[in-house]
Amino acid sequence: MFARRTFITAVGAVAVAGALRPASARAATAEDFAAARAVLHDILTGGTPDPANAMIKASLADVDARADELSKLLDRRADRDRAFVDLPLDAPNMRTTYERLRDLALAYATPGATRHGDAALAQDVISGLRVTHDRIYHHGGAKPGNWWFWVIGGPRSLLWTAALVHDVLPAADLADYSAAVKWFVPDPGVLDPAEWVGSNGSDVIEISILDGILTDDEGRITRGVEALAPLLPLVTKSDGFYADGSYIGHSVYAYTGSYGMVQLGGLARLFALLAATPWQIDNPDREDFFGVVEKSYAPLIHDGKMMDLVRGRAISVQLESDRIAGYITMEHILRLAQAVDPERALRWRSLVKGWLARDTAKPFPPRSPRWGFGPARVSLFAQVLDDPAIPAAAEREEHRQFPVMDRAVHRRNDWTYAISMSSRRIGYYEAINDQNKHGWHTGSGMTYLYNGDDTQFTDDFWPTVDPYRLPGTTADTTPLPVGAGSASRPNTTWVGGVTSTSGNHGLVGMAVRGIVAPGATQVQARKAWFCLDEQVVALGAGITGGGTEGAGGRFPVVTTVENRNLHEAGAGTLTVDGAVQPGEAGWSGEFGGVGWAHLEGVGGYLFPAGGTIRAVRADRTASWRDIDSGSAAGTTDPVTRRYLTLWFDHGIEPRDASYAYALVPGASARRTAQLAAASQVEILANTPTKQAIRLLNRDVVMAAFFAPGSQSGITVDAAVAIIVESDGRYLTIAVADPTRAATPIHVTLDRATTKVLTHDAGLVVTAGPTTKVTANLSGTVGSTRTTRLLLA
Repeated sequence: MFARRTFITAVGAVAVAGALRPASARAATAEDFAAARAVLHDILTGGTPDPANAMIKASLADVDARADELSKLLDRRADRDRAFVDLPLDAPNMRTTYERLRDLALAYATPGATRHGDAALAQDVISGLRVTHDRIYHHGGAKPGNWWFWVIGGPRSLLWTAALVHDVLPAADLADYSAAVKWFVPDPGVLDPAEWVGSNGSDVIEISILDGILTDDEGRITRGVEALAPLLPLVTKSDGFYADGSYIGHSVYAYTGSYGMVQLGGLARLFALLAATPWQIDNPDREDFFGVVEKSYAPLIHDGKMMDLVRGRAISVQLESDRIAGYITMEHILRLAQAVDPERALRWRSLVKGWLARDTAKPFPPRSPRWGFGPARVSLFAQVLDDPAIPAAAEREEHRQFPVMDRAVHRRNDWTYAISMSSRRIGYYEAINDQNKHGWHTGSGMTYLYNGDDTQFTDDFWPTVDPYRLPGTTADTTPLPVGAGSASRPNTTWVGGVTSTSGNHGLVGMAVRGIVAPGATQVQARKAWFCLDEQVVALGAGITGGGTEGAGGRFPVVTTVENRNLHEAGAGTLTVDGAVQPGEAGWSGEFGGVGWAHLEGVGGYLFPAGGTIRAVRADRTASWRDIDSGSAAGTTDPVTRRYLTLWFDHGIEPRDASYAYALVPGASARRTAQLAAASQVEILANTPTKQAIRLLNRDVVMAAFFAPGSQSGITVDAAVAIIVESDGRYLTIAVADPTRAATPIHVTLDRATTKVLTHDAGLVVTAGPTTKVTANLSGTVGSTRTTRLLLA
């Protein structure tokens, strides 16, 4: 089971652990352990929830209903071999059994719940723990199957359950369960920090500390706190949080909203749990960890939803939607706020209040049995919403690149646009454990528009969307087998972009090498997105290869402009060049020489280079089991959603095909027509070697050079992403190297300047009749560097 995990010697462990000592040198007292258990109890139950609050009242009702449901499933036979009649005790069901017992224990332990303090219910929990221990989870027991169930999933819920019934749990039982945990879970004192990284490391440490708190084992707690040392600083390799805000999981995947969320939550609980105890976490590296709230999470949550482009294979888990993940993350942020300074805590609570206030989806808050029931989470939200001293933070306007994980996010006041990519550094997608079976093209330039539709991706999007026509992608529509490309990375390095000096605009680009479909050649392309105030301009060039045609049908290479979930109702009028199109399911159309289109509730689409657009309004039916048949398998119930899809058809085996379009989120049909008639953007180049635009209402040029070249007075001797801006007095230049080639890049601008005012490290800037920049971008990991000069 530990093939992926190694251990270090006790001497080495002590050396590593010495970097993080608990705050107090005094020996802990019985009162310290009791106080810590009381805090843990409050973390799990919400303390003493206010039943007069409507949200908390509903949450308490959920606790009661869940307990009633589970009580009916308890196996009460004298010779029973399981806790619940429908869960034979294999590894996945062991974890689920402990989760159910946790939910029953929550009803017993939560003030305000109908069965709070119910001795019979407590006995049911105690009996369930005993049979599960005796049958499968005990000292010396076997460890078949997925190691995670034995090391993390099962023991965490076991210990939470034990904490909730600690006041009535027999001491001998607790000793047995602690012995089982120690058998299955490595002691933090012998963890290899190079192997137990990211969320797995934080999970194991949290479990060890919980075990110590429940059993008055100070050594167990101390070793756990010491083992936190490698998990607090930002990392530069492997799993964890990076300086640019990225979170990497499983070495090559963007996982801020899944494994990162788990690591955030585990550490947040520990900071809150151990505050004001002899084991308080005071390591100065905690500042790195505290910083991830605003650097890693604030840009990736939209109105309470965690963006799917950083959730990996979790997008296929039916009970773990973007909204569920967003609310869990907000709970973690509020929990961590209990352990930081008041100024920072207020900023975080203000962020959460803004997200909560703008979430219009129902139910509010969302519920998921996978993540437990109870007012603990809801109480945190209620405290923020009911506190007039906490202002609701407005939506952030910014452009953020996450070069380490090949992601970018462009945020405006009332919409957010996000882009998911892959490269030699980041995998196409992950599909292990029979999950994310249709994730093939999610890392190939998929774009996400978040606007007033708060359930666009929450409402059964992932099982029903056409996985070969994901928004933003240029892809081969030839059917792929399950798992194709899931362990692969494309052999391409030009993936990333550059952010303007203001931080509000940006250029994102990628050299595409798609997953090769059976019988097809590889799709290759150059793509760029220019993220502006009102619109996002998308260019594609050099589209070559891919597509098949034969007895099985015609499967062309397509660039998908839009594939919008219209939900069950299917509403949303499509207008093309002023003509309203039919609204019934099954309609399709083809439009040559198109200038613009508009989709009600979404916005406008501009086609500055014309071309032929195809459109379809279709109902799509599937089940969640189609994309997840693993341990968290979705239901087989069919769900149907209607989609409006717009795309360019590049044909079979295209050669140097191209496209150009712009998305104008929130624009009316009238505004869209105005922009089509009087464009604010000039396309300067759209070729396999460069893609560039000029803003016509400002002196701004943005260019993605995939090779050395010149464009509009900018000459470069290597691949680079660049933005050049002038306001008539000052010239600002922003550059980045998405390839991370670690060689100097020489930029020459046909702009006369007289003085260098500022420049970032790594830039050598020379003012004169022509302005010259030598960019030494080694070590910048694809991030932006800027300079500002005085114009002549």
